Amino acid sequence: MDPAYRRANGLLFARGGAMPAKEFGAHQRFLAETLEPAAAHTALEDFLTAWAASPADLPADLVRRVRASAKKAGLGDAEVARIVGTILSATRKKSVPDALLTAAEPILTAHPPADAVTAGLVEVFPEGVTDGGAWLRLLIGSGATGAMEDGRIVPEGGLHHWLGTFVRMYQYALQSGGGVGRQPLPAELLDLIGRWGPRLRAEAAPVTLHTTRHHYQGFDADVLDACLAAGVAVVDPGRPSGCASGARSPAATSPRSPPTPSSAPAWKGPCTRTCCRAGRWAASGGPAPR
Repeated sequence: MDPAYRRANGLLFARGGAMPAKEFGAHQRFLAETLEPAAAHTALEDFLTAWAASPADLPADLVRRVRASAKKAGLGDAEVARIVGTILSATRKKSVPDALLTAAEPILTAHPPADAVTAGLVEVFPEGVTDGGAWLRLLIGSGATGAMEDGRIVPEGGLHHWLGTFVRMYQYALQSGGGVGRQPLPAELLDLIGRWGPRLRAEAAPVTLHTTRHHYQGFDADVLDACLAAGVAVVDPGRPSGCASGARSPAATSPRSPPTPSSAPAWKGPCTRTCCRAGRWAASGGPAPR
């Protein structure tokens, strides 16, 4: 087969999400065997860019493979960080292995990406079985959370929407034995809520913390505490909602749709843990628990 034709075919398969992850290594070897190191490295970047825009999940060993390609081309970790950051920043609505994010964190910490790439990184929201911790630590190390804190980068929908989406995505997870269970959110999130307090208050929009992507509804008490302690308003679901600290059983739900941030009443701190006894959060000055 003509090498140029095979390279074009590889790009076509990558764009369509039809290239199996197990074929990644074979394609990289093919590029290295048919092109000079610098050209092979450029072709690999094109291939990965096409892959990132497809529905296919990224390979867990992406950082190792990009580093190997860069080394053969006489390039260092700055180049690895550039490619890995660019690929991850374009990734949407797919699983991103925690192993990949963990491997990318020190590279992007040592070589922080440009603001345009950082803005893409904050919108990744990896799917699959994860608590979001590996991604959040990458955002911290790369400077993305600091950029959100000082307002240099504003997530789509605002910081309050980003925080609500993070909680919705990761406070419940599919269990290996079947069903859905609550999982603790990353401890780093609590510190970030305190740092983001002034920015969240300035947005003057309550954060939605009780929804999940698995139909269950409830609050993570630690996250709720952190928001109210920082003076950040939280959407009142308008009905009894479960509240748990750490991993707990799913709370009972109601078929009624949750209120939207634009119209819903909001709770404001300081707060108590009455919810853990009565199934309803009571904010100071708010209604007494029943």
